[in-house]
Amino acid sequence: MQTRFVFVLFTVILLLAACGGSPEPAVQEGAADTTDDAAEVAGEGSDELAPASSDERVNEDTDESDAGAGASVDESSDESATQEAGASTTDTSDAEAAGDMIASRPASGTDPETGIEINPDTFGPGDEFIVRGTIISMNLTPTVSPEFLIEAPSGRKYRIRSQDLAETYFDDGAQLRPHEYRQGILAEATVSLPSDAGPADILLTEDLTLLREE
Repeated sequence: MQTRFVFVLFTVILLLAACGGSPEPAVQEGAADTTDDAAEVAGEGSDELAPASSDERVNEDTDESDAGAGASVDESSDESATQEAGASTTDTSDAEAAGDMIASRPASGTDPETGIEINPDTFGPGDEFIVRGTIISMNLTPTVSPEFLIEAPSGRKYRIRSQDLAETYFDDGAQLRPHEYRQGILAEATVSLPSDAGPADILLTEDLTLLREE
């Protein structure tokens, strides 16, 4: 009787042990499946988002690079244009500052059209050259053979006897009446000193022309 009871009790314990252990594997398997599903979803999401984020970054970098390159080219062009303009202004300013221009015409060197020297420092009998400068004094009596004292930008002064005032004009064709002449008018003339000129002789010209300031 006692032996039978022990056997029954042992059998019950075995059954309880068998029934109690079976749910745990099922729960574990379910958890594992859930974890795997979550991992797959996360993996799929990562695969979809990563390329899109990378492409957007590449596009942004490209746009920024293109914008930067465009700005650099524009700035370089502006700087080049500014430098060219500045160089041109500097050349003109240097020439004017050096006193080499009268009414935008050279006041020294050699005239490119005639090959005649302009405003020479020294000259002698028989020489022919161009005088280009400012009238600083004049004697208009008689008007048929007026005399002018013209000063070049270098400071050299030339006393000239010119043609009749009635035949003297501005370079644009305008003409002054005798009483309208004044100091400060710009003028040019091709002058000569006679080969037999003496110390008191002055330069002669037949083409004195008045110049407009520019």
